[in-house]
Amino acid sequence: SKMTRVRNYKSISIGFYKDLQIGVLNSKFGGPAVAMVVHTLSKTNTKNLIGVGYCGGLQENIHCGDLVLPIACVRDEGSCDRYVNKAYPAIADLDLYNTLIDAVREGGLTYHSGLVWSTDAILLETSALVREWSNRGILGVDMESIVLFTIARLFKIKAASLLVASDNPITGKETVTEKIAEGITQAIDISFDCLRAKNTC
Repeated sequence: SKMTRVRNYKSISIGFYKDLQIGVLNSKFGGPAVAMVVHTLSKTNTKNLIGVGYCGGLQENIHCGDLVLPIACVRDEGSCDRYVNKAYPAIADLDLYNTLIDAVREGGLTYHSGLVWSTDAILLETSALVREWSNRGILGVDMESIVLFTIARLFKIKAASLLVASDNPITGKETVTEKIAEGITQAIDISFDCLRAKNTC
């Protein structure tokens, strides 16, 4: 564990990383779960949120274990619609996003940055839709970044997302457990360091 003086409360652990107090939440997947977490955290003095999760790669050069940093999302889910009109954009906080990009570059890690498609209907991800979004330059598909970006911004919390490609439906390449584990470790390390950097600058 990277944190010291850790206190556990069901699915959340609160402790210290170096001199910074950090909370790590193991959330259920999908938009509604993230909406509940962000809305609840808006009642605290939370300033920065980094979502670490998975996405399916939608470009041929994205391999299992690669890091994907979405700057914005295609809105294709329903949770955000309960908070704001569909025309409202789902964009990462640019300051926090740039801090993540800088850290990934400094670490010499393989990464991709751009747009992701966020959806909440897994079984409706048809091959035609996957190919359509790929052809439009979308990097990956996930279920949480859109909600994190949109609701955090509404509540004036800085939020960004650091995803690990779990597979690639375009190339047909499936999950490699070791690559996933390596990617998640990298994402967590970067997130912790970036949160600390934001707290000290």
